[in-house]
Amino acid sequence: MSLRAQAEVARECRMRIVGHLPTPAIAPDGTLSNSEAMAAAIGFCIEHGTEVVVLHPPKLDAALLTDHHGRLRTGSPAVERMVDHFTAMVARMEAAGITVAVENNSSKSSTTRFGSLPAHIVALNNLLAVRGLHPGFCFDIGHAKASVANAQIAEWMGALGHSLAALHLHTGNPHTRITHSPIEELYGRTQWYGVAAWLALLQVEVPCLLEVRTPEDALRSARMLRRLVEER
Repeated sequence: MSLRAQAEVARECRMRIVGHLPTPAIAPDGTLSNSEAMAAAIGFCIEHGTEVVVLHPPKLDAALLTDHHGRLRTGSPAVERMVDHFTAMVARMEAAGITVAVENNSSKSSTTRFGSLPAHIVALNNLLAVRGLHPGFCFDIGHAKASVANAQIAEWMGALGHSLAALHLHTGNPHTRITHSPIEELYGRTQWYGVAAWLALLQVEVPCLLEVRTPEDALRSARMLRRLVEER
């Protein structure tokens, strides 16, 4: 079944549709090489009445875009062009009534990747806010847990939880850097009870994607997470 057919079935079943765009292929000089693919994906989401669309920051070396505090190098051609691209994409979606959620990247090598620390997402979203746009945040917990740019869940939620619009749920191993594995424990590295506590504190309800590889992994993850409610 094609993606378009799946979307139609979902709409007929009155399901909420959450979109996920390709990663913008922005080069170090700020050039966007996959602009046609981005535009087509955004058009698809608009056509199908998507409520929330997830958008990754570019997967560039953070040092190209930020200083050592995580602040964007405003005035840099790469940063200005990146923000221009994001402004055009976010503005088009917000004009269609879509909430845009900027997702944190993972950073699995020795070089810190842009978008893998809370300060990066805060800086990008703040620059978009200056331009009159209001992107939210999609927290991918597995990316955060497997990243060498280690920031705790409390740091992410404390910095961006107020603008949370979506969650991506899977495990992330900080030793192997493997992500998108099923959720098989409530304690351990991820502390899912702590995640639930943050959501309760912030009083937010957001769409959650079990971002795992197979239906069996999704079922196992859902059964494990259900215990967050059953054990209250």
